[in-house]
Parts: sequence; C-alpha cells; structure tokens
Amino acid sequence: MKLIVITILIILNCFSLQAQTVHLLADIKPGTGSSNVDADIASIVYHDVLLFSANDGTHGNELWIYDGTNVSLLKDIYPGAANSNCKNYFLINDKVLFTAQDSAHGVEWWITDGTSSGTQLLKDIFTGTPGAVADYDPSYFYVYKNELYFSGANRSNDFELWKT
Repeated sequence: MKLIVITILIILNCFSLQAQTVHLLADIKPGTGSSNVDADIASIVYHDVLLFSANDGTHGNELWIYDGTNVSLLKDIYPGAANSNCKNYFLINDKVLFTAQDSAHGVEWWITDGTSSGTQLLKDIFTGTPGAVADYDPSYFYVYKNELYFSGANRSNDFELWKT
C-alpha cells in the first residue's frame, strides 16, 4: 500500500511540473537585439519586486523593476543612451545597495528603496569620473553584520578596504 501511495504522489508531482508555463514578461527591447538582462550579477528580489539591469535601446543599460505584473524602467541613472551598468546588488538595512556609473561620478555605490525618487548616489568616494568602486564580480564584496565591505579608491590606484 505504501508503495502505491508513493507512486501516485510521484505521478501527480510529474503532472504538476508539466503544468508550469513559461512566458515572456516584457519585450524590453522590441525588435531584434537583446535587452542584456544578466540575472547572475544584475538582479535582486526586494520587497516582492525584482530589481534588475536591462537595456531598452533608448536608455542604455539601466535599473528596471518587475512588480509581479508590470516591467518598467525604475531610474535612468546615466541619462540618454549611455549605460549605468547597475550590478552587484546587496540588501543592507532594508535598502538595496548596488554599483552604477553616471557621467559625473564614474562607478560608485548607489542605494534604492525600490522607487525612482528613492534611488540615489550613496556617496561619491572618488570625486570625478574615475569612480571609486572597481567593477568586480560580486564575490569581491562582503556583507558582515549588516554592513557591506568592499575595495574602493578615493585616489588613483589607491584601493583600500571600505564599509558602508
């Protein structure tokens, strides 16, 4: 009897797996070409929304949001067709920290609460366009006791240990 019940459960589980559907959420960059969504280093789930980086062909590679229903541009950090290259997302103190670049600051740390008005530069560590944050893989950043530790520079080629 036990074997029959297990067999039935396995069969039912197989049918439920086959019932899953796959569908396109949004054609971010209509026509040919990719929107360059990179889920490995350029996305995070935060307060039941997905924050990610994508390129719609107009705004460059920028910060987007999916709220379970709609996909939309959250913030054009590097205005125009240039890329802000948002990535390296970390959840710290109920906010999302991430690296991005703009024309005035280079690559620096940004922070968001999931709204356009709540998305801003955290700190301009290296004044000017070189930027303070080396464009590393996320494994080079560490969260310890709800603080983010990273290698950053406030002068050319002078990388030191920093924390939020």
